[in-house]
Amino acid sequence: MHPQSLLVWLATLTLSMPATASLPATCTSMQDVVPSHLDTFPTLFQNHICSQGCKPTMTDFKQFLSQGIITQIITAAIQQMGLQQFSSLADPIAEDATSKIEQKCMSGNTTGKNLCDDGKSLAALVDCLKTNMMPQILADVDQFSIFVTDDMCRKVKEFVQGPELWEITIPGAMDDYAATSLK
Repeated sequence: MHPQSLLVWLATLTLSMPATASLPATCTSMQDVVPSHLDTFPTLFQNHICSQGCKPTMTDFKQFLSQGIITQIITAAIQQMGLQQFSSLADPIAEDATSKIEQKCMSGNTTGKNLCDDGKSLAALVDCLKTNMMPQILADVDQFSIFVTDDMCRKVKEFVQGPELWEITIPGAMDDYAATSLK
């Protein structure tokens, strides 16, 4: 069996089995790192999306959350861990996490209001993300804990704590969103 086929088979098997291991503490401690970085999110949102004339609604934000933030974190984690053969799993994990976060943070707030004009809704959303985003991502990634070592988690934590994700990757995703959004 080809090594990549074996890894895909193991990933499929792992997805269908109850987890018997859990993520190393270094990974779970990331849920304490991300919320402080989300404090900068409203300013980034204003500078990279609103200042470009975009009029994002809560529905637009859901798409950006999945593709611009959660997928970026998961893809970076996969790369930092050296598990590029699992990169195709980033989108399904991000979609599942986004769906669950949407239920917690966006249900009942489906108005078509422009989030650039509705600072209260954006602030409430960011507060909810601080509490719910990383625990949900970690819960979705936990199914792969059998493959994850403490060293892998340390590399991801360094990346999540560092400037690249928050000063380059996420603002870049915001710029990409702004370039294609309704104005």
